[in-house]
Amino acid sequence: MTDAPRSPSAAAPTGARTPVTVLLVEDEPDSAVLMAQILELEGYRVVEARNGAEALERVLYPEIRVALLDVMLPGIDGFEVCRRLRQDPRTTRLPVAFISARSRAEDRAAGLQVGADVYLTKPISRAALVSAVKWLLDPARVPGAPAPSTL
Repeated sequence: MTDAPRSPSAAAPTGARTPVTVLLVEDEPDSAVLMAQILELEGYRVVEARNGAEALERVLYPEIRVALLDVMLPGIDGFEVCRRLRQDPRTTRLPVAFISARSRAEDRAAGLQVGADVYLTKPISRAALVSAVKWLLDPARVPGAPAPSTL
């Protein structure tokens, strides 16, 4: 587990001055490593959390610009983390994506109902992960607008 960005020397995404920092909340080590590596190769900095309590602490780091949450986490689950993020004035507008193995329509609806901007399912492709982060960070994106069907 790291509480600092995994790759401080990572390059910024094209056109950015400093790397954008993503909070990756994933308790499954292999998934966490793979997603972090993908994001770092794209030039993002990654701060990891392994459970809901860590996520709620690390999301307040001033450099965090987007949160990627698993649903099934030890302790506080991802749905509750997202609910709390939406209730906290410091994080109410933070872009949030669920990336979960729970793929039923009910799970997707629950994730969007608690305030996620997008709900993606595992296994997730590199292209889908990167597209989702870029879409969440797009300054032209209207918060609350549905995600494109390509995600």
